[in-house]
Amino acid sequence: MRILYMLIWTMLVGALSLAAQNNYPLMVEDWETGDFSTLQWERVGTQSLWEVTSEGSHSGRYCARSGNYYQDNISSVLQLSVYLSEGGSISYFRKIFSAPGGGVFYFYLDGQQMDTLTGYADWSEYQCNVTAGYHVLKFCYQKNTNEKKGSDCVWMDDLTMPAGILLNPPATSCDAPVGLAAAVSGNEVTLSWDGSYSSQTVTIFDDVESHDYGAINSPGMVGWGYIDGDGEPTSTFSSLSFLNEGAVMSYLVLDDELIYGTGNANIQAYSGHRFFGCPFHYSVHNDDWLVSPELHFSEAFEFSFYARSFSSQYTNEQFVASYSLTDTNAASFIPLHCDPITTTTSWTEYSFLVPPQAKYVAIHCISFNQYILCLDDISISGNVTSGHTCNIYRDGLLIASDIADSTYTDTTAFSGSHCYTIKYNCGPAVESAPSDTVCVVVGQPSAKAVASDISVVIDSVSELIKYRFSERESIPDEVLLPNKGVNVDSSHIATTLEAMFDWNKYPSYDVYMQLLQYFQDSFPTLCRIDTILDTTPHPTLHHSIFAIHISNTLGQATTKPAFLYSSTMHGTEVVGYFLMLHLADYILNNATTDSAVMQILDNVDLYICPLENPDGTYHLSNNMIWQGDGYSTYHNYNDVQLNRNYPHLPGLGTTANIQPETQAIMDWVTPIHFVMSVNFHCGAELLNYPWDSWTTSQRAHADADWFRYICQNYATLCHAQDTSFMYGSGGRAVIDGGDWSVVYGSRQDYMTYYQRCREVTIETSLTHVVRDPVKLQSFWTNTKDALLSYVMESDYGFWGTVTDAVTHEPVEAMVRVVGHDKFHSEVFSHLPLGAYHRPIMAGTYTVEVSAPCYQTATFTVTTKPGTKVRCDVALQPQVVAPVVFDQYCLPGMQTTIVALAQQEVLWYDSDTAITPIATGLYYTTPELYDTTTYYLEEVYQDDTLWCVSPRSSVTVFVIDTTTSAVTDLENPFVFHVFPNPAGDFLILEADGIVTAIEVYDSRGKLVLLRQGAPTDRLDVSTLPSGTYVLRMTCADNRSGVVKFVKE
Repeated sequence: MRILYMLIWTMLVGALSLAAQNNYPLMVEDWETGDFSTLQWERVGTQSLWEVTSEGSHSGRYCARSGNYYQDNISSVLQLSVYLSEGGSISYFRKIFSAPGGGVFYFYLDGQQMDTLTGYADWSEYQCNVTAGYHVLKFCYQKNTNEKKGSDCVWMDDLTMPAGILLNPPATSCDAPVGLAAAVSGNEVTLSWDGSYSSQTVTIFDDVESHDYGAINSPGMVGWGYIDGDGEPTSTFSSLSFLNEGAVMSYLVLDDELIYGTGNANIQAYSGHRFFGCPFHYSVHNDDWLVSPELHFSEAFEFSFYARSFSSQYTNEQFVASYSLTDTNAASFIPLHCDPITTTTSWTEYSFLVPPQAKYVAIHCISFNQYILCLDDISISGNVTSGHTCNIYRDGLLIASDIADSTYTDTTAFSGSHCYTIKYNCGPAVESAPSDTVCVVVGQPSAKAVASDISVVIDSVSELIKYRFSERESIPDEVLLPNKGVNVDSSHIATTLEAMFDWNKYPSYDVYMQLLQYFQDSFPTLCRIDTILDTTPHPTLHHSIFAIHISNTLGQATTKPAFLYSSTMHGTEVVGYFLMLHLADYILNNATTDSAVMQILDNVDLYICPLENPDGTYHLSNNMIWQGDGYSTYHNYNDVQLNRNYPHLPGLGTTANIQPETQAIMDWVTPIHFVMSVNFHCGAELLNYPWDSWTTSQRAHADADWFRYICQNYATLCHAQDTSFMYGSGGRAVIDGGDWSVVYGSRQDYMTYYQRCREVTIETSLTHVVRDPVKLQSFWTNTKDALLSYVMESDYGFWGTVTDAVTHEPVEAMVRVVGHDKFHSEVFSHLPLGAYHRPIMAGTYTVEVSAPCYQTATFTVTTKPGTKVRCDVALQPQVVAPVVFDQYCLPGMQTTIVALAQQEVLWYDSDTAITPIATGLYYTTPELYDTTTYYLEEVYQDDTLWCVSPRSSVTVFVIDTTTSAVTDLENPFVFHVFPNPAGDFLILEADGIVTAIEVYDSRGKLVLLRQGAPTDRLDVSTLPSGTYVLRMTCADNRSGVVKFVKE
């Protein structure tokens, strides 16, 4: 039998002194940090983890929510181990929405159930008393049956606990690393530094076999210590005899082969023959301690042993396992468990997790008038570490973490200059000061080296509104065919714009057109109507598909994420049609009064397509919507199911007969680059997320947890209005697409895979056409908050722009979350601004940004619920326009031009030429008699890539000179030089103030320069004999050139 006391201890050194103090402030956990970092929470297991959500909190912005998500017989557990320095009460608020008995919330204190809740219950408070000392708080949501309802989860907020809660000890700082050095080999940089991290397991074990029989307080080879707190001699035994019976002691060594007169006692050792025994004192409580030697563990360690009662007649032996942070005084020891442990006559293993700060552990016998407490096979085991792991930074960016060795090779540095530092990990989330910086040059540096510039700017959103939906229908096609012969009136159809503004009817098609025109005319700075498809297949009713574009940046390029709401791709499913029109009207009319609306307008580019299949909705008449008598049809006019008409995902066959409505949607969404989208249906009340083409077990989306999270948020806001709404499929409000019904060719899968959008389907009503005006209005009431909140989800996560590090122009690049993204879950930055957006579950991620003809960049980002982090990236191009300088030569001369570049250079004789005249970094011209301009570009090629830089140009000026020169006929600059040929000096005469004199040799190389206010005498004594060209510039920027000969 084994009893394991696994407590995550969060003790500070000096904890004992806290126990004597008073007036501690209460500790409150309200999750307003957006995560579980305030206390040392344990989210038990690897699935169904509790999460922090921004929807439905009791107070403030955040609360905690169980993560069960409808899985049967699964527990979602949140646990906390604490030390309370004084007693008081524990209080928290909780609410639940589950099937009664099907999903149950439990709260356990030290293993005892204190609180339980099931069914639906809004926020209410629970309180219970708690004593000082160590306690384990366990909050659990348990799915017991396949019954499901609503959100099927529990929320918790505003937890308060008594004074003196000891938090996880803050990691102390440590010295900065020293001795950092770097060596470059090709494109690899190898770093080294002094010291490395090492860890080894140390075990102290005593099976008592090496101790002498009858030895009192025997230290043995381990070096045990003892405290005899009672100071009393042990009692004698009438039916038992052993060596040193009746002596003053704490513990002595017993041997199951040498004890006599055992009676009803169990004398067997757990292993071998010898064990420790602590005999009783008649009418006196035992106060006897077995104490370990001094310990030096670096991490929490395990303290375990076997214990039992000696006699079946006296079985209530008791002990307390303890530890001390300071010394071996009895008063310094702190219990490792809440209540004394009572043994049985069977050997039982007891195991405790001890904080690493502990210097000693002890077993304290506190039996009263029993017999003998027996101990055997005592073990203390844990890790002893030295040094610290390192985090590596290149150019200020983290490129590697938790490096245990004292060397690291960076294989991803691009050519150019780089600077490295390292930091020690002193403890959780605590780094040392940086080491000294070492800088290196990798590869062949360009004349203008530009380092990759990646900046991460945290942009805290002022208000949290978030939500998200999931899309699908599972009703078989045959069930949805028109029901002939139903008598229906038109009271649910608004035939005037005024009637529509009561918002309890559906519009006729003409009123729909008028309403769109009203939106655009009344709110010209906020609304524009886009035409997706001008003419649908209907031959007589002449319908179109429109989108309502709502933004406070209409007509402008924007970095805001694009979000799409659309509805009614099945013509009979019109509740979403009504909701989309009402949503557009509400946003436009509350643009300056509703904070949620203002947040959307400031941060999101919103599109709403209310009616995706007008031929189906208005099939027989533009004045009637109804499932009966064929007035409205599920399919389009060509009798095609549009949610099976989109391109199939790879490996799942091809799609035939793409319909005009489908093609128009695909053509329209492609250039907009939607970040998120929702498609509304009817026939159920639930949210459905990708993939439709596979079940979860076959292929889960990389962001499945995020999809479930945001869908759960949406359902939460709906349930806050009406607990009977969004009841779900069998009570399950959120479900994976294929887990509900596998289908191919859905719009949800098309948008998510091919457009790299994140689309869900919302089945918003069991009934396709809700005619009751009061009930129709209730759908708006129940979903308004969720609809507004969900739009903002597209703005959360991380985002930024990707630009060229040299030209600063925007770049289209892939943004990939390393170790996370798969099957087209990566996102891209898009022109004209190079913006990208990556909604993602809260957490810390390594992100890789890549583009053809650019060097890949990497950064690390941490996101929290309901916030966005800006991460701008400047990519270093593989090739840049070569740097080259103009030259001068005399008529009939050649000159060699040198290009500064890192890759191959192609030379052209015109800016439109296709065929190069030369390759390489050098080009020697033919004999030139006229000024000539050449064009050159840098190229890079591998097996899959051909990169070409912009072209740069260079001009070779051919100089036809005399002893005097005039370069501007309208404003001549006249000067003379003599003597020519010259000796050591030239005399200069000019008609203006000379500010610069340049002298070039016959190859065009600058050999002499005088700037400022040159004199009329130029010293050329250092020039070798030969022919030279002199350029003179005056203060008004006129200039001229002249040839002279140096003797």
